[in-house]
Amino acid sequence: AYDFTTMPAENVTVYVGWSINEYTISFVENGGSVVEDITQDYATDVVEPTAPVRTGYTFTGWYKDAELTEAYDFTTMPAENVTVYVGWVINEYTITLDTDGGTPIAPIKQNYGTAVATPSNPRKVGHTFAGWYSDEACTQSYTFTSMPAANTTVYAKWTINSYTINFVVNGGSAVESITQNYATAVTQPANPTKVGYTFLG
Repeated sequence: AYDFTTMPAENVTVYVGWSINEYTISFVENGGSVVEDITQDYATDVVEPTAPVRTGYTFTGWYKDAELTEAYDFTTMPAENVTVYVGWVINEYTITLDTDGGTPIAPIKQNYGTAVATPSNPRKVGHTFAGWYSDEACTQSYTFTSMPAANTTVYAKWTINSYTINFVVNGGSAVESITQNYATAVTQPANPTKVGYTFLG
């Protein structure tokens, strides 16, 4: 070190010493996973960090401003502390409605997290609609609340209807009504009888 006191009796050259400064790049994740700050010496090469993740969103890049108007380029450490902002775009997902032979219902396409209205009940001949389920075996009931962060298929559950065939015998012997589930095989009953008449069908 050189000590400035009084002028020496000769010409002197004095050398300046420097220590390089360290600066920090901080990240505002805007709802995404944490990105660790980068602290390095000025002008050293900076490696762009791994993109963060956020449920229901796609990463769009790093930005210099909170309004996300100017992209940030990772090259070398600047001569100041910097805050970098993460950009996101919301994803659109689809709920597919499997009606299992019922009247078709159009898929529901919406942005992640938006409110999803319960669709109108489908119809199926000989069956009663018993609700929507998240599995094909219809063991786990599905409730429409908001759009999930994945394409989803929900399944209609049906209960088969029971119907009755009643017989008007027009003065003949009684024939018991037949009550069975829709589409099951029906056995023709024994023909009724009526005095003085022949059964025609």
